Amino acid sequence: MSSADNLAILHIELIDIEPVIWRRIAVRGSTSLATLHKIIQAAMGWLDYHLWEFTVDDVTYGIPDPDDASWGHKVERASTTKLAKMLDGGIKTFGYVYDMGDNWQHRIIVERVEVAELGKLYPEFLGQRDGLCPGSFSRTGQSGHFRVVTQCCESVVRPGYFGHSCADSSSAAL
Repeated sequence: MSSADNLAILHIELIDIEPVIWRRIAVRGSTSLATLHKIIQAAMGWLDYHLWEFTVDDVTYGIPDPDDASWGHKVERASTTKLAKMLDGGIKTFGYVYDMGDNWQHRIIVERVEVAELGKLYPEFLGQRDGLCPGSFSRTGQSGHFRVVTQCCESVVRPGYFGHSCADSSSAAL
């Protein structure tokens, strides 16, 4: 079975923030990095207002700019790059930056790769440590959060998707 068919359990943590803020999610290997960005946005409680990029083995993925050459910073297309490419290459850790002005740096750790449960819809929120991330909007419960997730990830949302309040750290033991 290829990595595209498998499930990656990812631990996403903000770097240089105390106490540590993290989220754990399960996503299919067939997920593009652009979609993973939207999933991270929903998990962290952000609204996707800023630039972002992933860095994997010194390669940057995001939204390429036609003027990349003049900046000396080449960006590969995240929308066509699948997580499976990283998994097949043995990548265990990679970076994600959101909001180039505030420079919210994240470490993404591939905790494990496993067979996806037959018939189960993914992505799935598996846990978190601490509440709202810096710059998060204030939420008043699950229905408001689900509305934001629906807006951010319309193509991957299902009923119950990320059905949690980021302000609730009851799953911190996960």
